[in-house]
Amino acid sequence: MKKDLPTVYCPNLRCRAANSEEDRFCHQCGEALPVRYLWATGKQAGKLPVGTLVANRFLVRAPRVLLETQPGLPANGNVEVTDQYLPYLRLFGYRLHLPELYCLVPYGEDNELIALLEGAPLCASDLLLPGDPPTEAILSSSVELATPLQGAWPQAPFISQLHWLWQIAQLWQPLNSQRVVSSLLDLRLLRVETSVLRLLELTPDIDQDLTLVDLGQTWQQGLMGTSVEMAAYLDQLCTQMIEGTIGTAEQLIAQIEVRLTQFQQTRPIKIDVATRTDTGPGRSHNEDACYPHHGTVTQNTQTTHESLVIVCDGVGGHAGGEVASQIAIAATQEALSQTELDQATPEKIVALLESAILSANEQIYKQNDSERRLDRQRMGTTLVMALVHQNQLYLAHVGDSRAYLITRSHCYQITVDDDIASREVRLGYLPYRDALRYPGSGSLIQALGMAPGSMLRPTVQRFWLDEDCIFLLCSDGLSDYERIDTLWLSEIQPLLDQKTDLVTVSKRLIDQANQLNGHDNVTVGLLHCTVGPSLSAPTLQLGQGLPMPPTMMPTTLVQPAQKKQSWLGPGLVLFFLMGGALAYLSWNWMQHNTGADPTPSIQEPLQQPDASESTLLPPPMVVGTFLEVLAPAGIDGVQMQLRSGPSFNSPRKPVRVPVGSVLQVIQSEPELTSDSATTDLSATWLEIQVCSLSNLGATSQPSATADSSAASPRTEIRRSNQPSTAQTPVPSPPQIGWIPEADLRRQVVLLNPADLDVNAQGTCSTQPSPSRG
Repeated sequence: MKKDLPTVYCPNLRCRAANSEEDRFCHQCGEALPVRYLWATGKQAGKLPVGTLVANRFLVRAPRVLLETQPGLPANGNVEVTDQYLPYLRLFGYRLHLPELYCLVPYGEDNELIALLEGAPLCASDLLLPGDPPTEAILSSSVELATPLQGAWPQAPFISQLHWLWQIAQLWQPLNSQRVVSSLLDLRLLRVETSVLRLLELTPDIDQDLTLVDLGQTWQQGLMGTSVEMAAYLDQLCTQMIEGTIGTAEQLIAQIEVRLTQFQQTRPIKIDVATRTDTGPGRSHNEDACYPHHGTVTQNTQTTHESLVIVCDGVGGHAGGEVASQIAIAATQEALSQTELDQATPEKIVALLESAILSANEQIYKQNDSERRLDRQRMGTTLVMALVHQNQLYLAHVGDSRAYLITRSHCYQITVDDDIASREVRLGYLPYRDALRYPGSGSLIQALGMAPGSMLRPTVQRFWLDEDCIFLLCSDGLSDYERIDTLWLSEIQPLLDQKTDLVTVSKRLIDQANQLNGHDNVTVGLLHCTVGPSLSAPTLQLGQGLPMPPTMMPTTLVQPAQKKQSWLGPGLVLFFLMGGALAYLSWNWMQHNTGADPTPSIQEPLQQPDASESTLLPPPMVVGTFLEVLAPAGIDGVQMQLRSGPSFNSPRKPVRVPVGSVLQVIQSEPELTSDSATTDLSATWLEIQVCSLSNLGATSQPSATADSSAASPRTEIRRSNQPSTAQTPVPSPPQIGWIPEADLRRQVVLLNPADLDVNAQGTCSTQPSPSRG
C-alpha cells in the first residue's frame, strides 16, 4: 500500500507552494524542486522517530534518513561546527566520494548535535521502515540508490573491482590526515554507484594508529566470493600489505595501477566531442571562449589519439575578459601541441597541463603589465580543461568554470570552485550551503592572468574511463543556480542511451541556460566516452616491487584545499558582508562578468552568482594557520627577520627558513605603541613558529606530489604540493618570533592542515582550531 507522500515546499520564496515528494517542479510556479535526502549521524541519530519533524523542517522518512521539506530556507547556520564534524569540511575537495555536511541540528533534552549529511550514498536497506517488506519504496522515484560494496563485489567485473580498490587506496592518506581513516575499514560504510566508490559517513579514529596492515586484513576477510583470478590477486596483494612489503598508500596505488593499465589497454574507448558558446540575452559581447572552436563536433576518436576540450570565462569586460580568454585558449593549446604524449607517463602529463596553464597565465599577466592595466582594469579568465589520453581523462581547472561527470544514474560535480565559499568550507568554518548565503561568497580567489605564476594553484585530476559516461565542461552562465542538477537527467543522460546526439544536447544546454539564467555568456564542452568490451584477457600476475616514488603522484580524486587557500577566522560575518571590497595586494582582481545583476524569472536564488561583484580577495591569517615560505626577505634568500615581541622596538631574531619551509601562526596581536598602553589597530603582528625546514633552497622546484595527500589528484604549480618531500630537518630548539602580517604575506602562501603529513608538521600541531574571534 502506497503511503501518503510528504509535503515539500517550493524553494521560490515568492511562491512557497506545497508540493509532493514525487514532484520535480512546483505545480504553481514551475520552479525545480530539489529532493534532498539527508543521512543523520551522531549519538541521537538512531533515536529519531519515523514520521516526525526535526527542527520543524526535516521529516524522518526512515531510520536516519530525513527529507528536507523547506529547501528554500537557510539551514541552521547558528550552530558552530564542532571538532567531530570538521573532517567533512576539510575534506570538501573529495566530495565525489564523501557526503557533505548540510547542517547540525540540536536534538533531545540535552540538545545533542545531530549532523545531517547531503549526498550520502543511500542503499535500499537504509530505507526500510520497521516491518515493511524489502520492496516497499519510500523515496522519490527520481533517486538512484547505491549498492553496498560487499554486495556488488562478487558479481562485478575484474576491472570494476580494481577501480574500487584503487579509489580506497587514493582516499587512505587524506582520511588518515583527518583521523577518520577507520571509515575505510568499515565495509558497511562503503557503497558503489557503478564505477564511483563512496562513503556513507565518516567515523573518527579512536586512539589508534591505523596502517595498511589493517586495510589488508579488512580486504582479505571482507571481500569474498569473487572470481578465481581476483581471489588469487587480492590474496597476494593483501599478503604484501600485511607483511609490510607494501607499506605506503603510494606503493599500493602503484601496484593496483599496473593491473588497471593492463586491463584498460585491452578495452577500446571512443570519444565524441562537441563545443558551443553563446553571448546570452543579457550581454552585448561574449567574453567566453572554447576549444575546439564554437560549433565543432568530432566523433569516433579513439583513445590512441588525444582529445582536448577547453572552456574559458573571461574577466574584465569587452576590452579585457574577451582578450584574456582567447589568449588562454591559444596559449594552452599551443603548449600542449608541442609535446608528444604517446609514451608520456601520467606524471609527465600532469606536469604538462600545469605548465600549459602557467604559460597562459604568464602571457595574460605580461600583457596586463605591458598595457599598464591596474586594479579593476586588469583582465583575466577562468579555465577548465579536459585531455583524454590512453583510456584516462585528465582534468585541470582554475576559477569557477566547472566540470561534471554524468553516468546513467548519477551526476557529479567534479571540480571545486576557486571562490570564497569553497575556501571557507575547506578551512573548516561552515557548511557549504551556509557559506553560499553570504555576500561575496562567489568572489574568485584566483584566475589566470591576475597574478604571477608563483601565486597560481591549478587543480589537476585524473579519471579512469571504465564505463560509458559524459564529461560536461561549462562556464557559470550554465551552472549558476544549480541548473545542471535539474537538467542533466532530461537533457544529457539520454545521450548515453543514444536517444539524442551531441549537437542537440549542446544546443539544448545553451537554450536552457539562456532561458533559465540569461544573465551571462554561456559555453559548454561535451566529451561522450563509450567504453567497449575487452578484446583480450591480460595475464594476472602481481607486479614485483613497484612502489611509486614520493615525486610521482597518481592523481584521481577531486582536490582538497589548495595551498593558496586561507583562513577566515575573526569577524567571519563582517568579512562576508564587506562583499570583497578590499584586497591586500596592490592589484585588485577584476570584477567577474560585470554587468546587470541576474534576474531569474521565478525566484531569488539561494546563491547569487555575483555577476557584478566577483572580486578576488586576500585571505586573512589567524591562529593555527600553516604557511609555506616562498621568498624569505633576507639578503641571502633564506633569512626571515623576526622580533622578540609585537613591535619594531623589540630586538630582532633573524631565523633561517629556506624556500619550502613550513611555519604556523601561534598568536596574533596589534602592534604595541611606545608606551605599551595603547594599540595601533592598523598594524597586526603575528607570532610564528618554524615547524620544519626545507632542503630545497631558494630556487627550488618541488616534485609533482599532489596537494593534501598522496591520494589527492591536484598538483601545485611548483611541482610539489607537499612540502614534506624535502622537509626533513626539524628546528631545535623551536624557532619562534614576531613579524608584521603585511611583511609575512609577501614571503609565504597559506596551507590547509589536511595537506600536511607528519614530516611537514614537524614541531607544530594541526589540533588548534582556527580562531573565530
